[in-house]
Amino acid sequence: MGSPSYALPAGDAGIAALTDLERVPLYFASDITIGSTSMYADYVFPDLHFLERWEFQGSHPICR
Repeated sequence: MGSPSYALPAGDAGIAALTDLERVPLYFASDITIGSTSMYADYVFPDLHFLERWEFQGSHPICR
C-alpha cells in the first residue's frame, strides 16, 4: 500500500484537505495499519492482510 502524501507531488496538500472539516466533514479509511493519511480518519476499518484472504497466492495477476 502506498501513501499518497509521500508518493504524489504536493502530497502535503492532501493532508491539509483531510484536516479541513469544511471540505471533508467525515473521513473513513480502510487500511491494515495506521498510515500517514489514515491517521486523520474519523473511523478506520481494518483491511485484510494478504495472508488472511480466501484465495491462492498468485491466482490473480498483478498489474504493473
